[in-house]
Amino acid sequence: MDLEELKVKFFFVLTFIYIISSHAVASEVMLDLNVIGNSQKLTLRLKSNLPRKTRLVAALVSPVNQGGNGYFGQNESVVSTNQTAEFGPFLKNKTPLPPGNYLATVTTLLAALQPEEAQSFFGKNGENLSGSQVSTLAGTSEKGVTQTLRFQINSDGSISTSPSDEHVIGSSDDVWQKVQSSGKEIYVKTNGFFYDKEHYSGVGFHSYIVANLPESNIIGAPQSVMNDVEGNCETRTFHVLGTLFFAGKNRSGVALNSMPPENIERNLVVNSPFEKAFNLLCKMARLKK
Repeated sequence: MDLEELKVKFFFVLTFIYIISSHAVASEVMLDLNVIGNSQKLTLRLKSNLPRKTRLVAALVSPVNQGGNGYFGQNESVVSTNQTAEFGPFLKNKTPLPPGNYLATVTTLLAALQPEEAQSFFGKNGENLSGSQVSTLAGTSEKGVTQTLRFQINSDGSISTSPSDEHVIGSSDDVWQKVQSSGKEIYVKTNGFFYDKEHYSGVGFHSYIVANLPESNIIGAPQSVMNDVEGNCETRTFHVLGTLFFAGKNRSGVALNSMPPENIERNLVVNSPFEKAFNLLCKMARLKK
């Protein structure tokens, strides 16, 4: 091999190394979380493009206010050579998990706690991470990757997963509909109480509206708020009968604090997300006649 051939070969080696290293830094992180088995030996399996030995932690909860049984379990794992990580099996007092609604959340540990093999992929504070599943820890500059999965354990021990566009807010009997996808996320309980002219003085509703709040840099700040609303569809006015703030999204987690009913009548703000929710409920109220 002459000198020119060596130069060409060396150039391609350097180019290959550059492509590989650039891909590791700029690559969008992708996670795919699934539940395997049944209540006898429930396991979470994560597929990802994270580096081998990346450390992750999985939390499995069954919130009482979402039709669950209060269960909480946690398990740590690492990404294996086949790009998967498994968590579990999850049990309750060494017995199978009881029926109910469950929420699984898998999150990467802080970048500083990752092994040396994964440090360059994460960066000092996770700044190299990108993608829709990457978020910044409230009140810090630390970035991490999170994936959630909702599922139900049936009475026979089998598992049913929720479709990605289904939202479980409140009890399992509640029916909710998303009325705005951009900006503030608003969900409306569509099986509330409706007034009609045959039995009442006008058309209206009494229901709940849940809004996910913007990210805050205040540690412990609420992430969602639920308003108990009574609306008059003919006068286009409403009363707030109570407000409750929650630690998690979609009325999940601990209830932080509440506000009493307002003794005032409010007008709608034109083109606001709340007006969209109001219009949906009024449409449903008129269909109940």
